Amino acid sequence: MLFSHRTTARAFFLLLAVGVFAGTANAAAEVPEVTAFPVVGNVTYTDDFGDPRPQGPHEGNDIMSVRHQPAVAFVAGRVQKWTGSGSYGTCMLYLHAKNGMTYVYIHLNNDLGPDNDNKGGCKNGVAWAKGLDNGDHVKRGELVGFVGDSGDANGIQPHLHFEVRKPSGTAIDPFTYLNRSKHLLFPRPRPGLGDVTLTLTPPNDGFDTLTVVSVDRAGLRSESTHYNIFVAPTTPNVSVVWPVGLSASGFVLNPGPGMPGTFTFQPLMTNVVSYEYWLDGGDHQTVAAAADGTAQVVVLSGGLGGHTLHVRSVTGTGFTSGTRNFFYIVDDGPIVSSTNYPEFDAGGGAGIPGTFTFTPKAPGIVGWAYMVNGGDLLTIGAGPDGTGTLVWTPDEDGFMVLSVFAVYANGNFSQEYDYYFNVGPF
Repeated sequence: MLFSHRTTARAFFLLLAVGVFAGTANAAAEVPEVTAFPVVGNVTYTDDFGDPRPQGPHEGNDIMSVRHQPAVAFVAGRVQKWTGSGSYGTCMLYLHAKNGMTYVYIHLNNDLGPDNDNKGGCKNGVAWAKGLDNGDHVKRGELVGFVGDSGDANGIQPHLHFEVRKPSGTAIDPFTYLNRSKHLLFPRPRPGLGDVTLTLTPPNDGFDTLTVVSVDRAGLRSESTHYNIFVAPTTPNVSVVWPVGLSASGFVLNPGPGMPGTFTFQPLMTNVVSYEYWLDGGDHQTVAAAADGTAQVVVLSGGLGGHTLHVRSVTGTGFTSGTRNFFYIVDDGPIVSSTNYPEFDAGGGAGIPGTFTFTPKAPGIVGWAYMVNGGDLLTIGAGPDGTGTLVWTPDEDGFMVLSVFAVYANGNFSQEYDYYFNVGPF
């Protein structure tokens, strides 16, 4: 899933920094210890901060979810709604904390129905919470919008692209802060006249709708409000470690075809004794839980493309949780590294040779093809283990893209991997 939010988010953030919100930044600003996880309900996310995108490294974490899932305020602050350019427009929200930190919500919903119809637009009640105005102050955990696939995420799995930015505008990795934030069962209600507090106990996790109608003293009834509830306190957490590990620049690599992945299941309820799991539409399997309720299984990644491992936990009383759907992508693009010219960094200089190592993710590799900055496609051979070594000498300083393909015995190419680096100092 390669797309970028970098230009739009950064450009508008800088506009705000010198405009309405000027003077609020604190050089020592930090993310608070207590925060609310920005999505209510079932989610899956990984530390994809810094992953390569067409316009540069990924500047947030993608929180995979479902359409219309509630998005809530990570911290208390003032909101700024924004609609990006493009065919359908990216529905976005900026949450400005008092200490100058900013939290960015991208790909909010623009669909009216349960499917990708693009008929709702970036409006209150569709992308943003009803009644939410620019400059409104919200408390931590209050409803601010809904998860979707607006903008350049149109048509793929709905998710929230979530960013954390310092007062200077610099993006920092949200992963640690997301891990320690508190998951809410419901969004925090916004204060107002005629408030009523109602305590409900959901019978199960998953999707439900609360319909509310207000009645005045004359017996006149308002239009109904439909409040979508996504309850997910029981679905287990899922994480995975692939043999490919991390790239040289530190981001998580997609697995290759048929790779064994070690999946860890962690319970979100007590007395879990086993887990049921299955890959895509395959056979269901069961694994016993350890004394602490966790379990590990090894699952082969599958063929090229997207896959979903479905997992649910079972208690000693026979209660079965909701299903966690863990999505990942398999590709056969090579792993590229260089000590002379590190990825997403500067090194060497014009006339200084650099050594690049190509490592395959799939068997049967007999050669390698590559090009620099879209130039001529050149080839080198592969060693007995399929690896390749390229010694390349740049003739000028500047930004470079090394595009690499693994070559199979039948002449087919693998998926492309683009290795970004700078020759000479930035």
